[in-house]
Amino acid sequence: MKKILPLFFLIASVQTCFAQWTREWAVGYVYSSPTGKMKKNIKEAHGMTFGYQLESPTKKFALGVDMNLSIYGYDQTRQQYTFADGTKADMDINVTNSFTNLMFVGQYNLTTGKMVTPYVGLKTGYSWLTTKLGIYDPDDTDSCKPVEEDMLLRDGTWIYSVGAGVDMISPPSLIA
Repeated sequence: MKKILPLFFLIASVQTCFAQWTREWAVGYVYSSPTGKMKKNIKEAHGMTFGYQLESPTKKFALGVDMNLSIYGYDQTRQQYTFADGTKADMDINVTNSFTNLMFVGQYNLTTGKMVTPYVGLKTGYSWLTTKLGIYDPDDTDSCKPVEEDMLLRDGTWIYSVGAGVDMISPPSLIA
Protein backbone atom coordinates (compact mmCIF):
# COMPACT_ATOMS: atom_id res chain seq x y z
CA MET A 1 0.00 0.00 0.00
CA LYS A 2 2.89 2.36 0.78
CA LYS A 3 4.17 1.99 -2.80
CA ILE A 4 0.75 2.26 -4.46
CA LEU A 5 -0.34 5.47 -2.71
CA PRO A 6 2.50 7.68 -4.09
CA LEU A 7 1.89 6.21 -7.56
CA PHE A 8 -1.81 7.09 -7.28
CA PHE A 9 -0.97 10.69 -6.31
CA LEU A 10 1.52 10.97 -9.17
CA ILE A 11 -1.04 9.78 -11.73
CA ALA A 12 -3.74 12.07 -10.28
CA SER A 13 -1.44 15.12 -10.37
CA VAL A 14 -0.29 14.43 -13.96
CA GLN A 15 -3.89 13.98 -15.11
CA THR A 16 -4.90 17.23 -13.39
CA CYS A 17 -1.93 19.02 -14.97
CA PHE A 18 -2.89 17.93 -18.50
CA ALA A 19 -6.68 18.30 -18.07
CA GLN A 20 -6.71 21.80 -19.60
CA TRP A 21 -4.47 20.85 -22.53
CA THR A 22 -6.16 20.53 -25.93
CA ARG A 23 -5.78 17.43 -28.02
CA GLU A 24 -4.68 17.56 -31.66
CA TRP A 25 -4.52 14.92 -34.37
CA ALA A 26 -2.27 15.35 -37.39
CA VAL A 27 -1.73 13.64 -40.73
CA GLY A 28 1.01 14.69 -43.10
CA TYR A 29 3.52 13.96 -45.83
CA VAL A 30 7.13 13.08 -44.94
CA TYR A 31 10.22 13.52 -47.12
CA SER A 32 13.39 11.93 -45.73
CA SER A 33 16.91 12.28 -47.08
CA PRO A 34 19.58 10.06 -45.48
CA THR A 35 23.02 11.44 -44.66
CA GLY A 36 26.40 9.98 -43.81
CA LYS A 37 27.06 6.30 -44.55
CA MET A 38 23.36 5.57 -45.11
CA LYS A 39 23.29 7.96 -48.08
CA LYS A 40 25.40 5.47 -50.09
CA ASN A 41 22.77 2.71 -49.93
CA ILE A 42 19.43 4.35 -49.20
CA LYS A 43 17.57 6.67 -51.55
CA GLU A 44 15.28 9.48 -50.48
CA ALA A 45 12.03 8.31 -48.92
CA HIS A 46 8.43 9.45 -49.18
CA GLY A 47 5.75 8.58 -46.66
CA MET A 48 2.89 9.48 -44.36
CA THR A 49 2.94 10.56 -40.73
CA PHE A 50 0.24 10.31 -38.08
CA GLY A 51 0.49 12.25 -34.85
CA TYR A 52 -1.26 12.97 -31.58
CA GLN A 53 -0.33 15.96 -29.43
CA LEU A 54 -1.43 17.71 -26.29
CA GLU A 55 -1.15 21.51 -26.59
CA SER A 56 -0.60 23.63 -23.49
CA PRO A 57 -3.29 26.12 -22.40
CA THR A 58 -0.96 28.98 -23.41
CA LYS A 59 -0.68 27.43 -26.92
CA LYS A 60 3.10 27.99 -26.77
CA PHE A 61 4.20 24.36 -26.68
CA ALA A 62 2.94 20.84 -27.29
CA LEU A 63 3.97 17.29 -26.38
CA GLY A 64 2.97 14.13 -28.20
CA VAL A 65 3.78 11.06 -30.26
CA ASP A 66 4.36 10.67 -33.97
CA MET A 67 4.42 7.57 -36.16
CA ASN A 68 5.36 7.45 -39.81
CA LEU A 69 5.81 4.91 -42.56
CA SER A 70 8.09 5.75 -45.48
CA ILE A 71 9.10 3.75 -48.54
CA TYR A 72 12.57 4.36 -49.93
CA GLY A 73 12.78 1.61 -52.50
CA TYR A 74 10.40 -0.53 -54.54
CA ASP A 75 11.25 -2.92 -57.34
CA GLN A 76 8.96 -5.18 -59.35
CA THR A 77 10.27 -7.69 -61.89
CA ARG A 78 8.89 -10.75 -63.64
CA GLN A 79 11.04 -13.82 -63.08
CA GLN A 80 10.73 -17.55 -63.45
CA TYR A 81 9.83 -19.13 -60.11
CA THR A 82 10.40 -22.81 -59.26
CA PHE A 83 7.75 -24.36 -57.03
CA ALA A 84 8.43 -27.08 -54.44
CA ASP A 85 7.19 -29.78 -56.85
CA GLY A 86 9.71 -28.67 -59.53
CA THR A 87 7.27 -26.89 -61.85
CA LYS A 88 8.16 -23.42 -63.11
CA ALA A 89 6.06 -20.34 -63.88
CA ASP A 90 6.58 -16.63 -64.46
CA MET A 91 5.84 -14.67 -61.29
CA ASP A 92 5.88 -11.01 -60.24
CA ILE A 93 8.67 -10.44 -57.71
CA ASN A 94 8.19 -7.37 -55.48
CA VAL A 95 10.88 -6.05 -53.14
CA THR A 96 9.86 -3.19 -50.81
CA ASN A 97 12.32 -1.23 -48.62
CA SER A 98 10.71 0.86 -45.90
CA PHE A 99 11.17 2.29 -42.45
CA THR A 100 8.76 3.00 -39.64
CA ASN A 101 9.46 5.60 -36.96
CA LEU A 102 7.80 5.92 -33.56
CA MET A 103 8.84 9.17 -31.89
CA PHE A 104 8.09 11.39 -28.92
CA VAL A 105 7.55 15.00 -29.98
CA GLY A 106 8.20 18.38 -28.39
CA GLN A 107 7.01 21.47 -30.27
CA TYR A 108 7.47 25.18 -29.53
CA ASN A 109 5.12 27.60 -31.33
CA LEU A 110 6.79 30.87 -32.35
CA THR A 111 3.45 32.72 -32.45
CA THR A 112 -0.02 31.98 -31.09
CA GLY A 113 -3.57 32.96 -32.01
CA LYS A 114 -2.96 33.06 -35.78
CA MET A 115 -4.35 30.95 -38.60
CA VAL A 116 -0.78 30.03 -39.57
CA THR A 117 1.52 29.22 -36.64
CA PRO A 118 5.24 28.64 -37.32
CA TYR A 119 6.98 26.22 -34.94
CA VAL A 120 10.24 24.46 -34.18
CA GLY A 121 10.31 20.92 -32.93
CA LEU A 122 12.41 18.08 -31.58
CA LYS A 123 11.59 14.39 -31.96
CA THR A 124 13.31 11.33 -30.55
CA GLY A 125 12.42 7.68 -30.81
CA TYR A 126 13.11 4.42 -32.62
CA SER A 127 13.19 3.45 -36.30
CA TRP A 128 12.63 0.01 -37.83
CA LEU A 129 14.10 -0.66 -41.28
CA THR A 130 12.61 -3.53 -43.29
CA THR A 131 13.04 -5.18 -46.66
CA LYS A 132 10.17 -7.44 -47.73
CA LEU A 133 9.99 -9.88 -50.64
CA GLY A 134 6.66 -10.86 -52.19
CA ILE A 135 6.11 -13.36 -55.01
CA TYR A 136 2.76 -12.92 -56.76
CA ASP A 137 0.97 -14.88 -59.46
CA PRO A 138 0.38 -12.46 -62.39
CA ASP A 139 -2.77 -14.41 -63.35
CA ASP A 140 -4.32 -13.72 -59.93
CA THR A 141 -6.05 -10.43 -60.81
CA ASP A 142 -7.02 -9.72 -57.19
CA SER A 143 -3.46 -10.23 -55.90
CA CYS A 144 -5.09 -11.23 -52.66
CA LYS A 145 -2.33 -13.43 -51.35
CA PRO A 146 1.28 -13.83 -52.38
CA VAL A 147 2.51 -17.25 -53.46
CA GLU A 148 5.39 -16.67 -51.09
CA GLU A 149 6.62 -13.83 -48.92
CA ASP A 150 9.65 -13.30 -46.74
CA MET A 151 11.21 -10.66 -44.52
CA LEU A 152 14.71 -10.23 -45.95
CA LEU A 153 15.88 -7.60 -43.46
CA ARG A 154 14.64 -6.19 -40.18
CA ASP A 155 16.86 -3.83 -38.23
CA GLY A 156 16.41 -0.83 -35.99
CA THR A 157 18.12 2.15 -34.45
CA TRP A 158 17.50 5.07 -32.11
CA ILE A 159 16.85 8.33 -33.98
CA TYR A 160 16.27 12.03 -33.46
CA SER A 161 14.95 14.82 -35.62
CA VAL A 162 15.10 18.61 -35.42
CA GLY A 163 12.88 20.65 -37.67
CA ALA A 164 10.48 23.48 -38.28
CA GLY A 165 7.10 23.88 -39.93
CA VAL A 166 3.73 25.57 -39.81
CA ASP A 167 0.41 24.57 -38.29
CA MET A 168 -2.63 25.83 -40.19
CA ILE A 169 -6.19 26.00 -38.97
CA SER A 170 -9.36 26.69 -40.91
CA PRO A 171 -10.94 30.12 -40.56
CA PRO A 172 -13.96 30.10 -38.21
CA SER A 173 -16.32 30.75 -41.13
CA LEU A 174 -15.28 27.43 -42.76
CA ILE A 175 -15.73 25.39 -39.60
CA ALA A 176 -19.42 26.20 -39.05
